[in-house]
Amino acid sequence: MKTRLKTKLTLRFAAILSITTLGLGIYTFVQSQKDIDELLDRSILGTTAHIDGQIAGPLKNAENSSRMIAEVTKPTIEVDRATSVNSTTFPKLSSYLTELIRINADLSSTSVVLDRTGESIRAVRQKDGSIVVTTSILIEDGRTVRRNLAPAGARFRELSSSVGNLIDQRILPIYEQVKETRELAWSGIRVLHPADGIEVPGITCATPIIGPGGEFIGTAMVDLTVGDISRYLQTLQVSNNGYAFLAETSPNGARLAAHPDPHRLLTSSGGAQRIVSLAEMDDPLLTLIVDMIETEAAEISQGRTVQRHLLLNQEDWRIGIQKISGTRTPPWTICIVIPESDFAAPLKETLGVFITALGGALLFGIGAIFWLSQMMTRSISRLVRDTQNMTELNFHASPPIETSVLEISELSESLERMKTSLRSFQKLVPAEYAKWLMRTGQEAKLGGERRHVTVSFADLVGFTRLSERVSPEKLGEILAEYFDVLSEEVTKTGGTVDKFNGDDVMSFWGAPVPVDNPALKACLSALESERTLDRLYPEFEERGIPILGVSFGISTGDVIVGNVGSSQRMNYTVIGDAVNLASRLEGLNRMYGTRILIGDTTLAEAGSSLVTRQVDWVAVHGKRQATGIHEVIEETDRCSADTIRMAKLHTKAMQSYRARDWDEAEMLLKQVLEIQPNDKPAELVLARISDFRENPPDEDWDGVLQMTWK
Repeated sequence: MKTRLKTKLTLRFAAILSITTLGLGIYTFVQSQKDIDELLDRSILGTTAHIDGQIAGPLKNAENSSRMIAEVTKPTIEVDRATSVNSTTFPKLSSYLTELIRINADLSSTSVVLDRTGESIRAVRQKDGSIVVTTSILIEDGRTVRRNLAPAGARFRELSSSVGNLIDQRILPIYEQVKETRELAWSGIRVLHPADGIEVPGITCATPIIGPGGEFIGTAMVDLTVGDISRYLQTLQVSNNGYAFLAETSPNGARLAAHPDPHRLLTSSGGAQRIVSLAEMDDPLLTLIVDMIETEAAEISQGRTVQRHLLLNQEDWRIGIQKISGTRTPPWTICIVIPESDFAAPLKETLGVFITALGGALLFGIGAIFWLSQMMTRSISRLVRDTQNMTELNFHASPPIETSVLEISELSESLERMKTSLRSFQKLVPAEYAKWLMRTGQEAKLGGERRHVTVSFADLVGFTRLSERVSPEKLGEILAEYFDVLSEEVTKTGGTVDKFNGDDVMSFWGAPVPVDNPALKACLSALESERTLDRLYPEFEERGIPILGVSFGISTGDVIVGNVGSSQRMNYTVIGDAVNLASRLEGLNRMYGTRILIGDTTLAEAGSSLVTRQVDWVAVHGKRQATGIHEVIEETDRCSADTIRMAKLHTKAMQSYRARDWDEAEMLLKQVLEIQPNDKPAELVLARISDFRENPPDEDWDGVLQMTWK
């Protein structure tokens, strides 16, 4: 006993469970998003505080070291106001500078520069950890004695010395700033040269050395490399894929101050290393962060941690920015970069487990409904597939659906009856037009529209004589074999088969669906039809099917495309001069002994991928306007050199013929016959030339042949 579909489903029960599950899922999702935001906030605040604390130590240590050097330097320098600084006690600073750099691992060098003379002393940590002291002291003739010393117990051992011009460190921007302000200052991030051949990123802290009378004596400077800070950032576990870096803001733009990848800090320019700017790093995320630093400058300057969401490459990022603490510190900003997926993934995984469990409960609750509806779903899916196939004009019969649902059974039977009707409909109208109607859901109506199309007429050569000798039943079989080949090649190239008139096939390209270069597609269809028939001729002979040739007439132009007839019976076709011309061109093949003839417009639009030759100029029956007719010989890449040469010679000969240069035309046509003996178009024109030599044409003769028959 078949029952109705509505008795098989208990929609209310399923709806209540679904709404409950959805509500719980939405609540859990919203709550998890809040948890993610809180975790990100705490992570960014904690990380910025931790980084700020870590870098405060080295910066404070460098600041204190420069102050101590300045204080220690004052009593060791004797100032002669009349002349210059007396640096006889200057070397006494070597031990202090050396010891200071030895006990402070963060420092790479310590130095003192005297303002009046430019003399200096500098202790530098070498690559191997040793310390070298370099002193530059003026001598009587104004030159400088430069000595390199190495600590040897309580004394110093001279490594080398040289006499030359002063290397003046007073030109450094940080020196000039300290001299002007008389206050401690930090340089921007710059390239340090702690030893020969070594270039590392770092920063300098400078303190003024002020004499007893308030006079500016010089500057005490401490160089601090950022390598340790970068290594610290490298070990900092912000999140699975998050990281932190330090950016430095200056009037010249933002630059990296420290980064988990220290190699990104430097770049080469003119053979020397320099600090890379953030704009040069070609990193879209860093570019957005720089913009954020600039737009949030006011809030950042107040020491607040600014957090923002950024979306880049379909990835959500949480960015935290905070200025390092302290009033007299480098212009550094702590930047935290965290992809939200690092925190969202674990919570979403937990959420997924919860939703899965909830879904399992839902599935358990509606299991009975699922079991009952499964059979119906399978049947409905079959019907949907059949319907989709019908939109593509696939009307193959399907086995009956085994179901206990009355509506599905009736629908299946109706669908099969519809397929039977549509199979007949498909054979009565152009296939492409039928597919277009099915896809667009439009109804066929009388009327048409102007379209630019290419029309082709294909005729079986010798079929009329054959029909006198063969029975109508056999003729139908023969036509079917040839029409199958011609129709298939039209469809392959996007054309539409319009109608079959006896042994004639009318087709067109460009409607109902536009195609690229319809003129070329029509010519290729004709050529491929000939090749296909050549391959099938041996099989036809074995089956007793007569071998027939095919001739084509192809024309291109604006036509009216649409349905003609009555409201009850109509035909989808094309109407216009291009249609008439294509029909006349097909008939002219018998006169010229050609296979494929095309008009001027088709030749112009088909392009250079075809080998063609000018055959004649004719005014076909029913038209006053003349048109050039051309034979399509083959595709260019399939033609031999001799065939291409023959086509060019023939076309050139026709130009000479129309110009009444009989000798030139005759010579060229004879060359055509040498390449292709018994060529009918060449022989035909040669016969005309012979006649014109005896009976010259009228003065108004333009080479056009007026056709008086169809």
